[in-house]
Amino acid sequence: EFRFSELTSLQQLDITCWRGASVALCEQLAQLPSTLVSLSLDFTTDFLGALGEKVGIALGTTLRDTLPHLTALHLTMTGQRMGDLGLSHLSEGVAAHCGKLYHVSLDLTENAITPQAVEEVANTVNKCTLLCSLSLHLAKIPRCHHAVPKLLTAISNAKHLHSLKLDLRNTNTTDSSVTTLVTTVKCLPVLRSLDLRLANNNLTSDGAEQVVDLVQQAHFAPNISLSGNQVPGWLLNKLALLQLRSADGLVGCT
Repeated sequence: EFRFSELTSLQQLDITCWRGASVALCEQLAQLPSTLVSLSLDFTTDFLGALGEKVGIALGTTLRDTLPHLTALHLTMTGQRMGDLGLSHLSEGVAAHCGKLYHVSLDLTENAITPQAVEEVANTVNKCTLLCSLSLHLAKIPRCHHAVPKLLTAISNAKHLHSLKLDLRNTNTTDSSVTTLVTTVKCLPVLRSLDLRLANNNLTSDGAEQVVDLVQQAHFAPNISLSGNQVPGWLLNKLALLQLRSADGLVGCT
């Protein structure tokens, strides 16, 4: 039993849910005090299976109806078989706080969602105009690449974004998406940290060269992975070297 109602002045809550605890937790989250400003929930170790959808719905409902002062939200639901209905409720819950959220991390790796559901996430991101940090993990989601352009357009509107992490491994992302991605990053004037995971996609030398050009001009610290694509080794080595130089503050020096 979670006695959240007794924590009357709680401001930050971090929970990792173990086997069998997630559903009970979501049913009692509505008891969380209105003082909470930061919520972090990790469901990865609970192996929810078919219950993943139920957890997404319950969590979305709680976020929509409670926690009026929430400014930071971190949700990890890797491999929980949550579908479009669960993500729709979850997106609606996050959107209820869009005028206050500064930090959002959402890990949906290997869930059973469609590109249409990912577009709902994009719509939510587009409403969160105060975001300073954004982390989205969408790896191993079938056909996710169809929703990437809309997602990147939404991210490009987050003009206060200092930190961006985007995990698109195994999503069939192409050079065309990389073109949009580079344009998006250039629209973020105060970006200081960029973490892109693009391994095991359909990228070629064209896409990789765009990434290299971006890193050469970077005003931020890049951490970019392109392994497992149709990219020659010399180009991957060049990217790795540029990132090392960037870490030392030497990009642009000869």
